[in-house]
Amino acid sequence: MLPSLKSFKDWTIACGYFLAFAWAMFWVWFGIASGISEGIPPIAVVLHAAFPGAICLGLAITALFTDRIGAILLLAAGVLIGVAYLFLFPHARLNVNLFCELTLAAPPFLAGLLLMKRV
Repeated sequence: MLPSLKSFKDWTIACGYFLAFAWAMFWVWFGIASGISEGIPPIAVVLHAAFPGAICLGLAITALFTDRIGAILLLAAGVLIGVAYLFLFPHARLNVNLFCELTLAAPPFLAGLLLMKRV
């Protein structure tokens, strides 16, 4: 169910949707920009953008249409990204780990927490 205008009176819900879609659109942009900068053919750029961007955009759209499932999926994505990063790069320095956790895992996790208030 799409959110009504009444639900946006609560600023936490609006911030949760904004954060989820800002995070998703960043990854769409990142996939397109990195594909273009690598000089790959246009169809490959679309596929390059689809991997991170479509997954993140799908999670944000799911949160828009289904409150509880979308919030839980965003929370799970944040936890999964955070844990996977620590296991993939166990010898990274603390400041690198902190920066990557705050930029990669925190946005979907925080958006999921903010949207849980709506549930």
